[in-house]
Amino acid sequence: GVTVDEMLTFSEHVSMKVSQAHQQLYALKALKAHGLSGVALHNVCNAVFLPTITYASQAWWGFVSAADKQKLSSLVHKVTRWNLDGGMSLPELEAECSKLDKTLFNSILTDENHVLHQLLPEIKVSSYNLRKRSHNRTLPLCTALTAKNFINRMLFEY
Repeated sequence: GVTVDEMLTFSEHVSMKVSQAHQQLYALKALKAHGLSGVALHNVCNAVFLPTITYASQAWWGFVSAADKQKLSSLVHKVTRWNLDGGMSLPELEAECSKLDKTLFNSILTDENHVLHQLLPEIKVSSYNLRKRSHNRTLPLCTALTAKNFINRMLFEY
């Protein structure tokens, strides 16, 4: 799950993810010490380590402080430094979370039966010939807090 405190910060969640990631780094070091290397080590790292720190990132990534993002990114860099990625570097955390965001947002836009589809704003009808956007939705008015939630972030970014 995702841990949120009463101030809508995810610091406790990030701390828990950092702790879990360190446990997985220990397991990856043990696998490497027992002879796992190359593509096999990279596949294990990609299948176990990355999903741990990016789990449900669409919900919390916009609310996390820069310091917490740095803590998580340093874990990915530690995997590379310790050569636990099998010689093939892992994607940057920012890029991985952005990719996950785009994937979910595209599935929400294209699938009318998606659970989150009903949260999208109305389709904007315009008679002007404007540049192409990735969506045809009306942009909502946002406060500093509501601009951080997933739907609003995606509407403005993409």
